[in-house]
Amino acid sequence: MCAQCHQADGRGFEGKAPSLRDSPIALGPDVRLIRLILNGARGEWHVEGWSPNLEMPTLAVLDDQQIADALTYARHAWDHEASAVEAETVAKVRAEVGARQSAWTEPELLAVPVASETGKK
Repeated sequence: MCAQCHQADGRGFEGKAPSLRDSPIALGPDVRLIRLILNGARGEWHVEGWSPNLEMPTLAVLDDQQIADALTYARHAWDHEASAVEAETVAKVRAEVGARQSAWTEPELLAVPVASETGKK
């Protein structure tokens, strides 16, 4: 998570980046969050307090461990207690999204089944 996009307190910046604090996407199923990092996001997202219509670029250039570490940090910071993200899970999701070129929209991401991919919800 880049310093220009998020304040040190994880609350984001109005009109630029949503809050990571108590975010249902950041703290929800890791397979969905990993997809955002691998393919980016586009369109309107419903975030507490505002509905940004922004573009988030892909960060797929990062290796699996770098993605796992960054996402684990966001899922543990600010008194969060979400599970850690494993590099093996990132690799599995990377293989599942394959050659997908388009960024995720909120409806597409929320439609991703979670139990079949990680064995957990």
